[in-house]
Amino acid sequence: MSHPVASRPGKLPALDNVTHAIAGALTAELLIHVRRRSSGAAARTEPSFERAAWAVSMLAQNLPDADSLYTGVTGGVLGYLLHHRGHTHTIALAPVVALVAYALVAAWARLGRHALTSADRRWLAGIALLGPFGHMALDASNEYGVHPFWPFDSGWYYGDTIFIIEPLFWAAAIPALFLATRSLAGRVVWGALLAAGIALTWGVGFVPWPSALATTVLGVVAIVMARRATPVTRVAFAFVSSLVIVAVFACASAAASTNVRAAMADKHPDWETLDVSRSPLPATPLCWQVVVVQRSRDGQRYALRRADVSAWPALVTASACMRGPVVTTARLAPGDVRERAVMVTGQLETPLADLRKHAERCDVAAYLRWARAPFFATILDGDGDFIAGDLRYDRSPDVEFAETRLPPAVEGCPRFVPPWRPPRSELLTPP
Repeated sequence: MSHPVASRPGKLPALDNVTHAIAGALTAELLIHVRRRSSGAAARTEPSFERAAWAVSMLAQNLPDADSLYTGVTGGVLGYLLHHRGHTHTIALAPVVALVAYALVAAWARLGRHALTSADRRWLAGIALLGPFGHMALDASNEYGVHPFWPFDSGWYYGDTIFIIEPLFWAAAIPALFLATRSLAGRVVWGALLAAGIALTWGVGFVPWPSALATTVLGVVAIVMARRATPVTRVAFAFVSSLVIVAVFACASAAASTNVRAAMADKHPDWETLDVSRSPLPATPLCWQVVVVQRSRDGQRYALRRADVSAWPALVTASACMRGPVVTTARLAPGDVRERAVMVTGQLETPLADLRKHAERCDVAAYLRWARAPFFATILDGDGDFIAGDLRYDRSPDVEFAETRLPPAVEGCPRFVPPWRPPRSELLTPP
């Protein structure tokens, strides 16, 4: 995910679009069965409606990410960070997104001469409206966050629950979709995705083998369940399994936050913890990567501390969760917390006056409308340039997708900056 120093936008660490497509297909299949039961037409097949329901649901679940198409109005890394997860990810524009998805599928149905009744169209409109709301809910589950209540509230909301790609979802849901798909090509795609999701846990190198094994077992169980159960039961199993996965990660996230805050209060009593950004390892609710944002109680300094955290250290210690040393763009000092639940691997403390001085620049102020754990690093090449970054996504010394290289003097203010409230607004204004 790293890029050369001539920084440019890269892939956003949002929830992957395959997961959005899975959620859309699963929602459509569930509502197809709900409609059949509610209308007493369980014995009647509706291939045109079913195809359209899948299409509109999967499209509406992914269409909010079309905001990537207009990031160029601001340009560069900053445009990508500010506009993706932007206005199309809000409740206010969800009906517009749904209408576009519905119109596209309705046009496809007309061109293909697929017969749709007025009742079909009403159901399709309802399914389309669920799509953008489902997309926002999934995107809200990770550490990147969303601001769904614009224009009434432009603040960011973070779920800190799910990794950007969660193979457990794929293992639980895809077998039901595989059997619900009639076409050979569709089944090949679903089968390939299931195999890729399971292989991911074994091949990436940082997923513990018990987690990879658990994902594999879940996939096998879901396959057996899907083959033996009725269509309604198998889609219900996929839905319930997905909800259980979310619940387990949510409980683990809360436990990890509690462990970190307790460790910080014990080791750094002179600091106030403002935020704990949390992201689990894939398929591993026990292990979390955390960035802690703190302010000194005298109001003069702020700190960022990166840690590996165990949600339940009686089962797995924090040291067992560690992915190994990481060289970052931020100039991190060694960590000073080494406990069973929390291992701080790097940290920086800096005067708040420095942050506020940087924020006086219009380009930095725009960047701070996105950055949850901001840092600044001088480039040692003699020209005075520096890097603005976010410690959540600082994984190498290169300029990565969430970092931007800035000149010593402002060369022009960015255009079309959206009104998102800076995540660290409490640090930017002197008391």
